[in-house]
Amino acid sequence: MISDREKGIYQIFTLALSLAMAGYCLVCYGAMYLLRDEMNPAHLSYIRFALIALGALIAEGGTRPDEWRATPGRGISRFRRYVTQRQWFFMFAGQSLIVVISRDLELSRAFFILFTTTSLPLLYAANRWGYPALVSFLTRLRPHWKLRTALVGPDAWLPKVRENVESIGEFLEPSGEFRTADETTFEEVEAWIESRGLDLLVIPARLMPDEWVVRLITLGERRGFRCWLPLELSRCYGWRFSLQTVGGLDVLTPPSHPLGNTFNRMLKRCFDVTFSLVVISTVLLPLMAVVALLHRRYSPGPLFFRQNRFGENGSVFEVVKFRTMHMNNDNEGRQASKSDPRIFKGGDLLRKLSIDEFPQFINVLNGEMSVVGPRPHLEVHEREFEKHYERYGMRRFVKPGVTGLAQVRGYRGEIRRPGDVRGRGRYDLMYVRNWCVSLDFSIIFQTALQVVRPHRNAY
Repeated sequence: MISDREKGIYQIFTLALSLAMAGYCLVCYGAMYLLRDEMNPAHLSYIRFALIALGALIAEGGTRPDEWRATPGRGISRFRRYVTQRQWFFMFAGQSLIVVISRDLELSRAFFILFTTTSLPLLYAANRWGYPALVSFLTRLRPHWKLRTALVGPDAWLPKVRENVESIGEFLEPSGEFRTADETTFEEVEAWIESRGLDLLVIPARLMPDEWVVRLITLGERRGFRCWLPLELSRCYGWRFSLQTVGGLDVLTPPSHPLGNTFNRMLKRCFDVTFSLVVISTVLLPLMAVVALLHRRYSPGPLFFRQNRFGENGSVFEVVKFRTMHMNNDNEGRQASKSDPRIFKGGDLLRKLSIDEFPQFINVLNGEMSVVGPRPHLEVHEREFEKHYERYGMRRFVKPGVTGLAQVRGYRGEIRRPGDVRGRGRYDLMYVRNWCVSLDFSIIFQTALQVVRPHRNAY
């Protein structure tokens, strides 16, 4: 009930924000029309521009990943930056697309720049202060929304649940606690509950006899209060499991990640194809000639090095790189180390500047990799790294990347100790959980800087 109510409030907020941004678009037009004498009146063009902003924000709200949505007690405070960037991107992309398609010459470039630059801080301000203010206003306006809530359970269980109940004080009104013990009878619990006049009863199903749980739910149906059964298992290892219906089964499942959303995957794939085509045609082809000359001079043999790596969901694919080691070396699966004798003269420079990675854009074009994502490893390395970080395999929820968040944060090259595995795994998992378009662009930019100024671990 509370989740549905807050979801409804957020839908109202999304609609209000969409209307406000459309109105702001027209305000910008009106201000520029009054201040710029040479600006031609084109009411229909700017109204259409405002309607695109309206539709884009509504579409963004309807397709946003569940983990970025407001939930009771959390709102969007943790994700407001990503949400703001996503809203702005939808609006900017929609408006840019309509300008290109319609070839509308009536739209002022100064207006377009003014609106797109000022709308970003306005969206952030609305998410930062507007939504909490709306929730506070509506809950004050409707005090009966607060549910009189009581907790019944053992003493060790109550403090954590009490903390969670207090965190959503806009919707729940504490109405007492009953501490159960081994000698407590059901009749004592029932008598206490019936004396409270409750709207909501919170009980630990796993810490009570099954008979008690069934009788309390039945009592609630007869007396007119709801029962909540917290699932503490859903908080193991920091995950918030969610209830989903799959076929005829109701199952608890970990929350989906942003790239589990089909629209986000399509958006990322379009970028990958476009970016890889540009890199292959403008950078990779000239590099092939340069690397071929190095091979001919210092280490004759194939231009490319191919090796099986683990990809998305554990699938195996053949990664393509420029060869930087001599042919017939002792162990191609061993990690490269500093001053590695297997690396031929000039190959160390290719590795240091990450030039050997550029052929992987062929893998990106084939759909086996992405421009940004966790780096792919050999199966033997994957199995070894899993022993040092319990969530390591979760990085395979997305396609591996030519570059990644862990690499720009310094975790690249040889892994020499368990701390390197954990550090790389945490950053990869951070990327999986928090993916957004702006994060990809940021990682690409930081990678470009590292090509110019290589990290100390680049060898």
